[in-house]
Amino acid sequence: MYLMIIMLKFFVYFFHFMLSVGFFMFMERKFLSLSHLREGPNKVMFKGYLQFLFDMFKLLSKFFFFLFSFNFFFYFIMPLILFINMLVMWVMLPFNSGFLNTEITILYFIVLLLLKMYFFVLMIFFIFSSYSYISMIRIIIQVISYDIIIILVFLFNFIIYSDFSFFMFIFNNISFIFFVNVFIIFIWVMSIMVELIRLPFDFYEGESELISGFNIEYGSFLFLVLVLIEYMEIIYFIILTVFLFLYFDFNSIIFYFVVYLMVFFFIWFRVFFVRYRLDKMLIVLWKFIFPFTMINIFFYYYLNLI
Repeated sequence: MYLMIIMLKFFVYFFHFMLSVGFFMFMERKFLSLSHLREGPNKVMFKGYLQFLFDMFKLLSKFFFFLFSFNFFFYFIMPLILFINMLVMWVMLPFNSGFLNTEITILYFIVLLLLKMYFFVLMIFFIFSSYSYISMIRIIIQVISYDIIIILVFLFNFIIYSDFSFFMFIFNNISFIFFVNVFIIFIWVMSIMVELIRLPFDFYEGESELISGFNIEYGSFLFLVLVLIEYMEIIYFIILTVFLFLYFDFNSIIFYFVVYLMVFFFIWFRVFFVRYRLDKMLIVLWKFIFPFTMINIFFYYYLNLI
């Protein structure tokens, strides 16, 4: 009986995840169209509000092709493994009692975050496409570099709370920390922008020779899975940002209002910032962000000792 309740809760959460992804995609397309002084999706079902559903059905109806140069196992299985990886990260969020209520939830999160890169590499490498190879190299350089910063930010929170569980933020709601770690919030937001590979950091498809980047050989159902992973990850990190640094409870209306504002911020960021250069992004990381993050961590560690 208990297992059935857990499964029912999971499917309810899963339904809401998919619904939030769909409306996020609609809102992004609407906002992007308005930023270019034109009207966005407004024809299909209720002035375009269900456009994402018809896009999904269109992708599912597309012909599924498979080239002989592909390794079918990695080509087909890896997107599904990435999707499962993303779902496991979602159920670690402390909604109500949560599914993975452990004392080391953050360590699980870091492991899954790093595993995601291995799955990406396996998925891209066995497509045997030159475009995908170049894209893979850029993703590895970009994401692994900033994963270090994300881990350091969690280390910063560990120094403050002395705990590796997401649930500690519910029971140790220290709102004044927001005013003293503005720099940490800034580098966290920049790091997750890079992790999500969004403009202005979408170097995996940022040049004309890469066309669509690592997913150029994907279509139909598998391409839909990759799109769902991308937008689920965006919403996940937005919720995580509000929860970790703004200290709102999941049961609070203010929490969801701030999440909504963060969604608008991410879309606005994509609209108004031009694409950065890969070499400059790495220079900013290793010359500025990494040293200042370490200084911040050592400073708070010293304060804790005092």
